[in-house]
Amino acid sequence: MNLVKYQKFFSNDDFFLLRTHIKEIYEQSVEFIKSSEKKLNILEIGPSDKVWFEGLETNWIKNNSKNIGHSYTSFDTCGDVDCIGSIEKCPFMDSQFDVVIALSVLEHVPDIFNASKELSRITKSGGKVFLETPFLWRIHGPVPDCWRISEYAYKFLFEKNFDIDIDTFPKNEFGKNSYPLSYNVILNKL
Repeated sequence: MNLVKYQKFFSNDDFFLLRTHIKEIYEQSVEFIKSSEKKLNILEIGPSDKVWFEGLETNWIKNNSKNIGHSYTSFDTCGDVDCIGSIEKCPFMDSQFDVVIALSVLEHVPDIFNASKELSRITKSGGKVFLETPFLWRIHGPVPDCWRISEYAYKFLFEKNFDIDIDTFPKNEFGKNSYPLSYNVILNKL
């Protein structure tokens, strides 16, 4: 796969490794869904038909959730989705979702503070939110590309309502990482 057409400021190796990091959080969300013994209500924000990485169908959740007994809703500002809107002001009920997935989404949301409140509002107690955002990465589409969210910002935005698991790429060494390309975050609703 020629990755140069997708990026111009980083090496193909860096771009491949970033996509591999996104693949890790996507696989974690798929495994959580597959292993659940109860019926889950799943929301995917900004679902993608892009091939971000080879060897994993990026639409597995969309294509298979209903087949294994879960409820699935896709949500984005445009496109072929179940519901059109913005995470800044969701049309969903309080505590509606067991699982929310938003990969490479939050950096594009102008009002990230309302987005964090809405994610808390729509996620059930005990539910999970799977997030990925780039950090040291070029401005990219879709526009606007507004934010780079550090681990400190994730804590500020979410720690009141969630336990937070954060993974960086490259991996956090010696207890700190000053140069992460991206963050994978799992929020566990209190």
